[in-house]
Amino acid sequence: TYGIIGVGKMGEPVLQNLLESGIAPKNIQFSIHNLDRVANISSKYGVTYKNNLDLVKAVDVLIIGVKIS
Repeated sequence: TYGIIGVGKMGEPVLQNLLESGIAPKNIQFSIHNLDRVANISSKYGVTYKNNLDLVKAVDVLIIGVKIS
């Protein structure tokens, strides 16, 4: 299972590429700080939202797509 923390400018293209490579949406979960985008991302790509802690515990591969400042 794949998990992406941050599905914005960096993470969303990664999500798209995972799906295009043939990984099923049921095998991808995501977390995002902007909760207003959860429904949009879930419906657009068919992936599941989890909070950061639950996501980290649930996935085999973790991708972090956040800007470090």
